[in-house]
Amino acid sequence: MVAYVGADWSATALVCAVARENGTPRSIRGASPTLASVKDFVERVADREQVGEVHVLVEAGSRLWVRLLDAAGAVVYVVDSKQARRFAESLSSSGAKSDRGDAAVLARMAQSEVHRGQRWRAEDVERLRRLESMRAQNDKTVSTSTQRLRALLRDIMPTVNGKIRCLETQWARRVLQLAPTPWHAEQLSEQELVEAMRGTSRKTKQKMLDAYVASESPWLDEVEADLIAMHVRQVLAEPSALTKIDPPHAHQN
Repeated sequence: MVAYVGADWSATALVCAVARENGTPRSIRGASPTLASVKDFVERVADREQVGEVHVLVEAGSRLWVRLLDAAGAVVYVVDSKQARRFAESLSSSGAKSDRGDAAVLARMAQSEVHRGQRWRAEDVERLRRLESMRAQNDKTVSTSTQRLRALLRDIMPTVNGKIRCLETQWARRVLQLAPTPWHAEQLSEQELVEAMRGTSRKTKQKMLDAYVASESPWLDEVEADLIAMHVRQVLAEPSALTKIDPPHAHQN
């Protein structure tokens, strides 16, 4: 058996309502923000309702309350305030807003598997934080690499640079690996350049071909072109360069 608790929190207290699976939420004395108090609360709910598990739903915004409830042995669910507000509106509840009324709405929300969402787990939160940190660092690397490559292209062949809106695309990376300078482009056939630009439109391919022609640089010899190409390819080959990280789904609402 399970008891479902809606917990409306403040900095100093939980205001709570409790219900069985299909029961009507009833007010119950809450807890103060200490582990001893929250443990006592979870035990009181379990004893009063004669259940094996206490499921508590709270609105997002307080790491402390969520961690205290989890440490006290409750099964915790976290929803954002917009979700809670929409759910309350779906109940067509009337009357003045109150902490007890909000707790009762959250208890009803906890009774609904669809609306309460995934169980909060500390390890998922920590994993998400690590991923977000990795993503932030990666995005910084991407930004730096993009700026360096843009600076190189503006100096070497600004016309080509102006035709590549996004340096993160695979076709842009391929064509720049193959033709990092006007000298290298001249050594290739039109078909080879077109093949490197596969995945983009015919119109874009033609604009790029025209841009390479317009970037003609007779002062570049093979030695200087290879030195520049080495620099361009080095940026393209940097770990995480021009590649963004999208974190996987995390079980937190």
